[in-house]
Amino acid sequence: MSTKKLLIAVGDSFTDPKLYSFIPKVWPEYVAELADWDHINLGKGGASNYYIFNKAIDAIEKYSDRDIVVIANWSDVLRINLFDITSGMLEGEEELIQRFESKVRDKGVNVTEEYVEDMRKYLTRTLQLTSVISQCIDESKEKDISLSDIYFKIVEHSLRTMYLLEEYCVLRGIEFYHFSSISPIADETFVGALTSHQKYSYQIKSFSEEIEKGSTKIKNESAWYKKLSKSKKYIGFSWDAHHYIKQHNLVVNRNDHHPNAKGHELLGNLIHNFITSGNVESLNVKKFERPIYVYD
Repeated sequence: MSTKKLLIAVGDSFTDPKLYSFIPKVWPEYVAELADWDHINLGKGGASNYYIFNKAIDAIEKYSDRDIVVIANWSDVLRINLFDITSGMLEGEEELIQRFESKVRDKGVNVTEEYVEDMRKYLTRTLQLTSVISQCIDESKEKDISLSDIYFKIVEHSLRTMYLLEEYCVLRGIEFYHFSSISPIADETFVGALTSHQKYSYQIKSFSEEIEKGSTKIKNESAWYKKLSKSKKYIGFSWDAHHYIKQHNLVVNRNDHHPNAKGHELLGNLIHNFITSGNVESLNVKKFERPIYVYD
């Protein structure tokens, strides 16, 4: 058995090596090489935060005979998980269709009416999830629960998951670090995703107001937000991988905001530096945006 530490990397599409067959390696491999660790990569495109949590716990148990380091790359808080069988995205139909069309056109695909119809079938699961949430919103409106309250509950659920994995590793004496692909404190498109059902017609102004109310409530009332803000193992709420890669112009292409080969190398170097020094390169971001990802 190897005497080196074993890095267990868990995450979403920013970690999944199967999505990057066109580049030599993804960030966990760079971190492992810099630290002289063995590593396994359990990233999965489209993974929700609950999937990532479960995958990490299972891997910790599986490799409990090794000296383990866990790095979690957290996903979009709007991704939900059904017993690790499937993950889905809460998103509006037209936004998804437009995004999907942009991606395939960028690859030279002729987008016909038949192709769009096939895309709609492909997105059925996502649309069903959105419809269910929309019905919950409809019922909540009758009970005087605001969109900002729903926003708070969804974000709070992910923040709790993030903190509990950190605490679990502390209790097990396991070295642990984590960061987010996309800021857990999202922009107006977050509320737009929750209100995209055909019954609703909200103004952009109300989106901004609801996000501001929800964000303020999270920062003032969420115990998990406060704990993570003080954590020396979480890169922080003022940083996310999406904006870091975008700031350095190291995306795959204009329709794909994932890191390219150089982006993964830079991300690996940054994470290794955070592990060794506790420091992270700051971002020049006035407002965090939530990109729309369709296929992952």
